[in-house]
Amino acid sequence: MLVAALGCVVAVLAFAPSALADDWLPHPSDATWTYEWTDSTYNKTPTAEKVTVRDVKGPSFVLAWSTLDQGNAPEAPSSVGVIAFQETTAGLVNTDWSSSFPPSNFPILCATPTQCNNSIASTWYQVIWGTRAPVLAAPLLQGTSWTTTGGAAGDVTSSSDYVGQERVSVPAFPGPVMAAKVRSEVTQAGALGDPYGSGVRTVWWVYGVGPVKAVFEHAGTDAPVTTSVLKSTSLTPKAPPPDVRWFPLVKGATARYRWTNSKHMKKPSIQEFTVDEVLNG
Repeated sequence: MLVAALGCVVAVLAFAPSALADDWLPHPSDATWTYEWTDSTYNKTPTAEKVTVRDVKGPSFVLAWSTLDQGNAPEAPSSVGVIAFQETTAGLVNTDWSSSFPPSNFPILCATPTQCNNSIASTWYQVIWGTRAPVLAAPLLQGTSWTTTGGAAGDVTSSSDYVGQERVSVPAFPGPVMAAKVRSEVTQAGALGDPYGSGVRTVWWVYGVGPVKAVFEHAGTDAPVTTSVLKSTSLTPKAPPPDVRWFPLVKGATARYRWTNSKHMKKPSIQEFTVDEVLNG
């Protein structure tokens, strides 16, 4: 009976996170998002990007973005691209991307200036920079944290923490909406444009919509700040799921149980366990 019960628990855990990941970035075929982003040093002109759903195959899907026909100023950067994701039991994973090259005035985020596939000159590039697997962990519970890598060569590392839920105001909605706040410390070394690729990025995710705001505070003496906000979307915000951690197992935690059976074991049995190791939540 114990083996059967454990099997049922594993099955529930395997499917629940995937469903949660789906709702943190829903992608019906007709979904649209329009973001506007700026950089305090390298792109002071507000730049709008429209994002649409290119393809959906089971748990995998592709989003496409474009700055064309978005009413941008002539000096605003021009960009078109696609980005692929997959929903997994660990959360939302970025599997691929491609786009036009970043503006020539932006720092080069590679060790050489040629064949550099790294960029932060787009809203979705800001979101996945250094955090590809997963981009967003699932389920999001109090104390959730994860480490991952990013960049074309995996040369960008990050440590992310789910900070909690808070209300955030963006142009897409008439009033503040509840969002999950994720803070990531991102580090890149060896790029010609160092330390632009390093810093602290905060992303606010709204259940039923996706990321609605991203702020990247870059490292360095100039400390540029890249900001992206959601201007409009076809999706409707939902109340986020509870983030209470009912089984808060951390390394070193101990618990003691006392149990009896009125017929077969009248003398109490005392059992104690200690969490010895923790890996990936």
